[in-house]
Amino acid sequence: MLQPTRPDKTSVFAETWAINALNDTVLLEAVLFHASIHLDEVHSRPRSTATFHHLGKSIHLLNGRLHCAEKATIDSTIGAVGFLGATGNITGDTSNDTVHKIALRRLIDMRGSLQNLGWNGTLAILLSIGDLISSVISQSAPGLVQPEFKDAIPSGTSRLHKEDRYNYVEFSDFREEILELVDTISHLAGIQEIISTKSEKTAAEVMMFHQSCLSIEYRLLSMQASNSNFLVHSSTARQFSTYVYQASQIAALICVNYNLRHLRPGSVIFVSLERSLAAVLANLDGISSQVVMDTAEMEILLWVCVVAALTSISKDKATFLPRIWGYMEVLGYCSWPDVERCVKCFVWARKMQEQCSILVADLVCVK
Repeated sequence: MLQPTRPDKTSVFAETWAINALNDTVLLEAVLFHASIHLDEVHSRPRSTATFHHLGKSIHLLNGRLHCAEKATIDSTIGAVGFLGATGNITGDTSNDTVHKIALRRLIDMRGSLQNLGWNGTLAILLSIGDLISSVISQSAPGLVQPEFKDAIPSGTSRLHKEDRYNYVEFSDFREEILELVDTISHLAGIQEIISTKSEKTAAEVMMFHQSCLSIEYRLLSMQASNSNFLVHSSTARQFSTYVYQASQIAALICVNYNLRHLRPGSVIFVSLERSLAAVLANLDGISSQVVMDTAEMEILLWVCVVAALTSISKDKATFLPRIWGYMEVLGYCSWPDVERCVKCFVWARKMQEQCSILVADLVCVK
């Protein structure tokens, strides 16, 4: 979905959408369609009559709106197109979103940039979230140009070129970038806990938090260690290290969506990320017998698999649980406290800690 969820239970985003949707029939129908198809997916049912009704009505109203010069590029029109273009974020099939995504980019260009959109910056954030979720699911570069978030928490010096959607960077830069971003996600998780415990949250705090999440996720999704030809001609040890940090890149994306956005395990974004992670781990398996295991990289892989296991639904955990035991054995860890000391060096939020007992029980069953 487009909307940010917690830490702000009385969200400035929810209030903004509600006020604007209730005052604009096009946006309201798009929101109702988005909500209806979400319910269809949650209940694993065919598309309901309500879903088709709201889809048909929103497209009909939107077509009329786009032919009106005065209203074609207003905020509510752009928001409605954004909702219709985010259908794949719920269903997992982004192929049918292409037309709406193209229209969304054109409308934003007509306004100049995302920064020029209204609703006190919330519209730019919401559209960017939808774009980044779609990027994960479709395994493609972000479609929208990253907004300039002046209030976002600094997260080191980015090695990415902003004019490029995909950045192929040298391994050393890739490794340092990933480690910086992981550290910043851990910092944000702490800030989130502070915000969530406050009885009153300011709009500035909420905006800063979500802007920071977006900046981190954009960097994670806009970066690749190298192209395939480079990997083929690299040493086995360098290939192994590259795969390790690619795995940590995916785990970092899981942490953003699980800890900071509170998306639910089993949703399409986690399915997509876990599928990508499984492919990287398979690449590691193919060459692991040819390299000397580095302790620091083994600790990263242990954290990666713990993160993946925590956010997997039951049937998918089997991919990661045996690996956790394997990395524990290599590292000489004999108990869960050993594992906790390791994973706390990366991203380990309270929400993850609360799920530990379930993960430990699963590990015991596998053993």
